Amino acid sequence: MRMKREKGKLWQEGSFTVEACFVVPILLGIFFVIMYLLFLFHDRILVQENGCEALYSMVEGTLPANGDAMRAKVGDGLWVVQVKKVKVKKKQNAIKGTVVAQARWEIPVMTFFLNALQEISWSQEVSSIHPEEVMKWRK
Repeated sequence: MRMKREKGKLWQEGSFTVEACFVVPILLGIFFVIMYLLFLFHDRILVQENGCEALYSMVEGTLPANGDAMRAKVGDGLWVVQVKKVKVKKKQNAIKGTVVAQARWEIPVMTFFLNALQEISWSQEVSSIHPEEVMKWRK
């Protein structure tokens, strides 16, 4: 670094570069963590909503009641999460669906702050009895 005299004060050239070497990676790291978490929240919402939609479609009969159909429906539009396990259980008057999805964070420095593996588990049971049928039984 060179010393520079300006308006009676002594300045060191290059000090801003040294400060930027510390500040910029920290700010970029924070930005990437926030973006990753936003993608993860987006996928969490999609797993829940696509799972509900798949179960209601199975109850209505527009989608076959099996795990492959649900896996295709739930996995549609996910960004950072991959569907690992799908289970559809058909009971007498209900269909129960369970989805397990995972995202893996592969940056070694960031795994110190965040867990390397994030998991989304979702389960719901939907009755296959239509409200019109219930009203008929009551009368």
